[in-house]
Amino acid sequence: MNILVLDGNQNQAVATVRSLARVGHTVFAGEAASWSKASWSGACSGTLQYPSPKKSIDAFLLALVAFVREKPGTLLLPMTELTTLPLSAHREQLISAGAQLILADHSDLLRAFNKDETTRLAASLGVAIPKTIVITNPDEAVLAAREMRFPVVLKPQASEELSADGNLRTAGRPRYARDS
Repeated sequence: MNILVLDGNQNQAVATVRSLARVGHTVFAGEAASWSKASWSGACSGTLQYPSPKKSIDAFLLALVAFVREKPGTLLLPMTELTTLPLSAHREQLISAGAQLILADHSDLLRAFNKDETTRLAASLGVAIPKTIVITNPDEAVLAAREMRFPVVLKPQASEELSADGNLRTAGRPRYARDS
């Protein structure tokens, strides 16, 4: 089977390329940059440099469609939210071009990528979670800071988000605050 592993510069992409090739698959590495860690693996059969989905989801999708039209039945494996979100939102376009995808329903993926949803689910199942406060505006932040023990970890609700206009937006990385 042909498999295109996306986000080739991620360590998990390198491990995925190696593992899948070891069991006999033909594995390609895709990345927005001109090279990636996964593409340097001896287990990698080829590469695809695609346009960054941050710059243009349409161009990103067109590159994947062209790839799977050349290699029908290729399984697309995204490694991060950056590529998973557009694949999920536009799955029909990719499937009709000949791609195979293993993705939960789009609404379920959005819930899984939402840290607040994940935290609530874990708590409801009895999984121990750190004290968590959802803050939606600066006034709430000021009030919460009065009651918190520092240091604290500040995280966006999701790492990547699809905006209302259909573009990707990076929400940010975790930050650490030592005081209010």
